[in-house]
Amino acid sequence: VLFSDIRSFTTISEKMTPEENFKFINDFMNHMTPIVKKNHGFVNKFIGDSIMAIFHREISDSVDASIDMIHELQVFNNYLIANDQNPIKIGVGINSGRLMLGTLGTHDRMEASVIGDAVNLASRLEALTKYYNCPVLLSGHTVQKLPESRYRLRLIDRVAVKGKEEKTDIFQILDVYTEEMIMRKQKLLPLFDRAYDTFQSGDFVRAELMFKEVITEDSSDHVAKIYLERCSEEGEHMTAERRMLHLM
Repeated sequence: VLFSDIRSFTTISEKMTPEENFKFINDFMNHMTPIVKKNHGFVNKFIGDSIMAIFHREISDSVDASIDMIHELQVFNNYLIANDQNPIKIGVGINSGRLMLGTLGTHDRMEASVIGDAVNLASRLEALTKYYNCPVLLSGHTVQKLPESRYRLRLIDRVAVKGKEEKTDIFQILDVYTEEMIMRKQKLLPLFDRAYDTFQSGDFVRAELMFKEVITEDSSDHVAKIYLERCSEEGEHMTAERRMLHLM
């Protein structure tokens, strides 16, 4: 299941008339929906400026589609700039699992829809792309079933998304970036992985030093900056706990 959404579209749409809104979204969809079909998927529904697509053949089809969508976005942005409009960003979330395709509605109005836990998590991941500032996020369920070494990935977190108790691994796909940025992030990947593992083990002081080193080499690494803030917050929390124990 793939969800995509235009970032901050409410702000963008406020500057348009209803007619301009429709034209903008339709132009965007005309760029994106052929990519879904090309990668053996189908669009289940349009939700405003969002796309929900299903890929039933291979899980890798959905990942290939997400990469193509980010690359096609540059083409669409060039079109916007040529027409004196601001470029946009999108977020894409992908999850895999069991679901059911059927019809919903009443006797006088029905539509095809899919229901399942896999759908909900894909939607949550798309929402998290804004927080991590990553164009595409994949669930661990998806990554486990992908061909080994086909994609360049980075594990960035393990969280229980809203509405779920079970924690989910979240992966950032690096293939959507420029080759220069991919090479930079791959070079720093061993250091980032050590910093991530150190943070998860609770050694926030050492993790902070390593994340600072990552940011020094790649100032655009928003995920590393998030962890730097977390290290600082955890350090302050531990200091406060020690003070409380001392007072007791």
